[in-house]
Amino acid sequence: MLLIGDPKQSIYRFRGADIDSYLRARRATAGRHYRLGTNFRSSAAVVQAVNALFEHAEAHEPNQGAFAYRSADGHNPLPFAPVAAQGRPEQWVAQGQPQAALTLCWAGELLNTERYREQMAALAAERICTWLMDPSAGFTHAEGFSRLRPADVAVLVPGRREAQAMRRALQARALPSVYLSDRESVFDTQEAIDLLRWLQAVAQPGDIGLLRAAWASSTWALSLEELQRMAQDDALTEDETLSAIQAMAATASPGTSPAPTALAPWHRFERGALAGNFLHEQLEWLASQHFAWSPGTEQALRQRFDRAGRSAQADDGVAWLQALLAVPLCDAQAQGPGVPAPALQRVMAEMEFWLPAAQLDAPAVHRLCQAQLWPELPRPALPRRQLHGLVMGFADLVVEHEGRFWVLDYKSNHLGAADAAYSPDAMAQAFVEARYDVQAALYLLALHRLLRSRLGAAYQPEQQLGGALYWFIRGVAAPSHGVLAIPTPWPLLHALDAMLEGTAC
Repeated sequence: MLLIGDPKQSIYRFRGADIDSYLRARRATAGRHYRLGTNFRSSAAVVQAVNALFEHAEAHEPNQGAFAYRSADGHNPLPFAPVAAQGRPEQWVAQGQPQAALTLCWAGELLNTERYREQMAALAAERICTWLMDPSAGFTHAEGFSRLRPADVAVLVPGRREAQAMRRALQARALPSVYLSDRESVFDTQEAIDLLRWLQAVAQPGDIGLLRAAWASSTWALSLEELQRMAQDDALTEDETLSAIQAMAATASPGTSPAPTALAPWHRFERGALAGNFLHEQLEWLASQHFAWSPGTEQALRQRFDRAGRSAQADDGVAWLQALLAVPLCDAQAQGPGVPAPALQRVMAEMEFWLPAAQLDAPAVHRLCQAQLWPELPRPALPRRQLHGLVMGFADLVVEHEGRFWVLDYKSNHLGAADAAYSPDAMAQAFVEARYDVQAALYLLALHRLLRSRLGAAYQPEQQLGGALYWFIRGVAAPSHGVLAIPTPWPLLHALDAMLEGTAC
């Protein structure tokens, strides 16, 4: 084992560094120390100046040494060791002459702390201004000469007060500066706050309040007049949309209405990945409550909608979720647990799994799934690749009921704006087109391996592993309740198991 220590860094206690830990490690490894003896960053002049400064302190501070760790008996656990210099190709010059690498300034009189701090800051700011205004100040190198730029200058200070004094001195001379501190978090900067507002708006594009907060951030620096005009444009757009819907309803044939309220809540709810992820989170939360609908469930759900910026969708969303908990989990042929979610005996949300893969040939997996799961239905081919390593995933829900186990996955796919669109055939077609067949096979194999390891000899796979349930939740009112049941395809699982183990023929 190699330990890398830097005592000059470990003095920074505010970072959590501990010099005593370094010294203990140094003592424990006595005689086996190796040094990086050459500096590759600084100029040779700077390295020589630093060496001279610390060597002087090391030799002339009695019973202390450069870092004040030498004991009375002369033992020094933290000596200064000079380093060589690789040097740099450029050289710092002014008025055609090389400049000193290190200059010490002495106030010349006894000052209190505040006056000393302000005077030294003023001296430093004056020197920086002089250099920047001097066209001969800069760097010579193989390509010629480069004039000193403000970005070339850095001022190191021991603390916040010195930094503030330095900034005041630079501002007084019309020199802008940027203050970087190890004690300050980048997340506390105005830029980070603005970025957070934009990320929140992107994550919830339907929340106009978040979008307006993002536009009002200092990054865009929009005027109050511009922000007011944008707010008026948003209101106008909303009014125009409402007017268009009302006009369509007024001109529709008798007995019909195109207004979204004519649809069931689950058919008019927002579509897309963002909405799907949000619904998944609510179902995961309900699973943590064992799907029980108590007097406080509706209020808790509405609060979750509010926090997500979806208050306008709360009525439809709550009605939809309540309807889901009222239907039995089985398809039209009664395959599945056969009871509503609250009646399930045991549930486990977000089962994580890792499957070591010695070899996983994607085309072979495609052929297996095609042969075992709806072989008459075409589906997109998998990429031609070999996978090695670990297959990792999360199953939405694992359920146990009356001694049998199923893996369940929620799907918010929109198959049509009517309950009839969620027929077994339509759901099977959507299932294979999205390659959920591969997903289901991996989920079932993960659950099979888990039961085999936990139950041991008592595990009876053919009787206890019921299969996979793919719940197309927008079909909650269809005869199948949106449930597509897949009985365990044992030939597929055995072949996939062997492939992962590297024993497939």
